[in-house]
Amino acid sequence: MRHFLSTTGVLFSVALIGLAGCSQSPQEQYDAAVESVNEAQSAIKDAQKKVDKTDEKIAEARKDHQKAQQALNDKQDTLREARTKAQKQASDEILFRVLQRDVLTKDAFEKSAISVSVDQRVVTLSGSVPDADTRDEAVKLVRNQPGVANVRDQLELENDQQTAQKNSQKNNNNTSDKQNNG
Repeated sequence: MRHFLSTTGVLFSVALIGLAGCSQSPQEQYDAAVESVNEAQSAIKDAQKKVDKTDEKIAEARKDHQKAQQALNDKQDTLREARTKAQKQASDEILFRVLQRDVLTKDAFEKSAISVSVDQRVVTLSGSVPDADTRDEAVKLVRNQPGVANVRDQLELENDQQTAQKNSQKNNNNTSDKQNNG
């Protein structure tokens, strides 16, 4: 019985809603539908305007990007031409002087003992540096020097050198101890 009453209540509510919708005349229903169509068309026009504006901005951004890309390409061409010219002009003597003067006198290398030799535009770095970062910086600077064909890194880290010297001294001491005891 309880189920019957609740089902009847739901049906009665649905009927009232239906009657309320039916209370509008066909003209009123049509006018409401036309108003909904007009609102939807207006919303579509507004959305289309936003899409069109965004498309214009995208097209403008693409043009700007193309201009920037062309400028970058031009600068890269200029760099290639300048490097080619520098390589043609670079002799071993010039590279040696430039590397000694401009690269290895930098403050980053004040705690280093770096020697430079150049043979057919191949630069050999030898000596000692305090750490791997200093070594990497020296190699990078020389490698980026226009006219340098290649870099041979023979730099040693001071810590490695000190360890090798200590081991050598220990071996010498052990050898002399054995000779004295023998």
